[in-house]
Amino acid sequence: TKTLDEYQKLLYSRAADFMKSKTFDVDDYGEFKERIEAEPGFYRMHWCGKDEVEAKVKEETKATIRCVPFDQVKEKGTCPVSGLPSGGRVIYARNY
Repeated sequence: TKTLDEYQKLLYSRAADFMKSKTFDVDDYGEFKERIEAEPGFYRMHWCGKDEVEAKVKEETKATIRCVPFDQVKEKGTCPVSGLPSGGRVIYARNY
């Protein structure tokens, strides 16, 4: 059991480190479109909450909102797609 616990901790640690290394904050939609093509990962970007914005991002980049984090930091910002106010970031990614 000790060996299994140690192995589980190692696997979890490696997965958490990998996810952290592939998570990026982006505030510019042009930069987002370039980076999602070149560097797969999770992109934390402000979102105004409008469905048509998510649809536009999906149409142009094939990325969708994967989640609104439970621990989302409530920060005022601007949705880089619509220019409307945003209360926090969501996570966009592609399905690979």
